[in-house]
Amino acid sequence: MAIKVNNDTVSDAELAAEEERIKQQLAAHIPQEQIEAMKEVVKKQAAESLINRKLLREAADREEITASEEEIDKRMEMIKSKFDSPEAYSRQLAAIGITQKDLRKEMENALRMEKLLQRHVGEIEEPTEAEVESFYKENEERFKQPEMVRASHILVKTEPEESQPERAAKRLEAAKLLGEIQNGADFGRIASQRSACPSKERGGDLGYFERGRMVKPFEDAAFSLNTGEISDLVETQFGYHIVKVTDRKQESTAPLEMAKDDISEFLKERKREQAVKAYTDELRSKATIEGA
Repeated sequence: MAIKVNNDTVSDAELAAEEERIKQQLAAHIPQEQIEAMKEVVKKQAAESLINRKLLREAADREEITASEEEIDKRMEMIKSKFDSPEAYSRQLAAIGITQKDLRKEMENALRMEKLLQRHVGEIEEPTEAEVESFYKENEERFKQPEMVRASHILVKTEPEESQPERAAKRLEAAKLLGEIQNGADFGRIASQRSACPSKERGGDLGYFERGRMVKPFEDAAFSLNTGEISDLVETQFGYHIVKVTDRKQESTAPLEMAKDDISEFLKERKREQAVKAYTDELRSKATIEGA
């Protein structure tokens, strides 16, 4: 059954596009198989989002809220500036199946809804010191920073289909590189010249990582080394690695003073979301919604 909001209908195309938008957002944090398992949840969330947007647009119409051409131009330029080139911008629009005209209309509606919410929700008060401190105490686990190491590596890559003699030759190559380093060769220079990992562009530097981020043999080697130490050869499914730990960070808890700006921003945004929800709930209570 189609979703109807007062006298407006949510089209299948609108629903599909909103589902895709939500999936793209989730893809940055959740594996694809989990997103597929959440199909019904995503569909419901998409429907709720579209219903709320239609109600907000209707309210903006009733209150005769408009967005000027200058405001729309500015918002469009802001979007374009996020792309490397006009061609990249056009390709992205084509990829998501939206025209320049459609996007401009979306920006106009977005600006009108922002003005509407500003009128009814207004400025959100900054959280108090007491609220920030209370949140910190109740959520101290959030501010724990796990033990981390910063490591560089050199990879001599192997392939699953290689024969034992081929793998043995790769191991010998890695052993020779390790020998050069043990005899005083610069680790970063060898990594830049000989490593098969993209990190070679940074002298093999992988940055900081915690346990659970790397394959286990690599992780075990990295966390067993002291700062400045270099491993023996480490074999993983990717090949043979030489690992150098360049820094360590022990497990710690970020102090309130360091965390309070982030907490304040989070609490303010949460208050805003609650205020927006209260307003949209009010609109929904007065609307006729079918099929949701």
